[in-house]
Amino acid sequence: KLIAGLGKSMENIRETIATTTMELKNICDELKNDINKIRNKMETSNAQIEEAERRTSDLEDIIIEKEEAEKKTDKLIQEHKKRVPELSDTIKRNTIRIIGIPEEEERGKGAEGVLEQIIAENFPNLGREVDVEIQEAQRTPLRSNLNRSSA
Repeated sequence: KLIAGLGKSMENIRETIATTTMELKNICDELKNDINKIRNKMETSNAQIEEAERRTSDLEDIIIEKEEAEKKTDKLIQEHKKRVPELSDTIKRNTIRIIGIPEEEERGKGAEGVLEQIIAENFPNLGREVDVEIQEAQRTPLRSNLNRSSA
């Protein structure tokens, strides 16, 4: 009887161990599934982070390129601003220059008035034959500046 009771107890213990083992195996399988889900989510998140970093890097490169282009444009603008007076003087070089008119004489009449007076005094028939208009008259320096191309 004792042996039979022990056999039954052993059988119950075996069943309990088998049931517990099955439960632990199921829990392990669930844990493995959960770990795989977490791993997949991490891989997805890492891929999204890498894509965001790549895009950020691309945008930073574009910003650097734009800043460099802006610097070049600003430099060109400054160079062009420096050249405007030179070009203006070069254009004026092809016009008539009258050197030696005192500044006091120009104040009263203006450069146009002085030029009209010179034309009237030196070319009296020109005013009658052709209608001469002065488009622009400007005062230039008395001395030539050798450093400027307009000298």
